[in-house]
Amino acid sequence: MFMAASSEVNRNHNNNGTDITREERKMKKIESQNITISNEFTINQLTSFVKKAKTFKSNILIYKNGQHIDGKKLTNLISFYLTIKSQNSVLLVAEGSDAKEAINSLTEKLEGTEAKVPGNLTFS
Repeated sequence: MFMAASSEVNRNHNNNGTDITREERKMKKIESQNITISNEFTINQLTSFVKKAKTFKSNILIYKNGQHIDGKKLTNLISFYLTIKSQNSVLLVAEGSDAKEAINSLTEKLEGTEAKVPGNLTFS
C-alpha cells in the first residue's frame, strides 16, 4: 500500500490525461519554428493540422503577438486563424519527447509543403 501511494506522488497527468513521471517531465524537449503564413487555410486544412497534431505526444502551441493557442483544439485554431492575414508570422512550439518530429511534420502542414496526393476527390 505504501508503494502505491509513493508512485502516485511521483506521477502526474499530462494534457492528454496519460501518466508521466518526474523523470519524463525533466526530459521534455522543446522545439520551435517561425512560420510565415503565405495563404489562407480551409476548414479541411485546419482539421488535417489538428488530426496530425494529435498524433504526437508533445504539447503543440501556436503563438502570435503574445497570444497562444493549443494546436490540438480545432475550435481554438479556427478562431486564431481568423485573425491571421497572409504573410503574418507565427511561432509553432512543440514540447515533449517527440517535439522535433512534431515541428517538422506540422511545419510542412502550415507552410503547405507536405506531399500532396495527385488527383481530385469528387463525389457523384
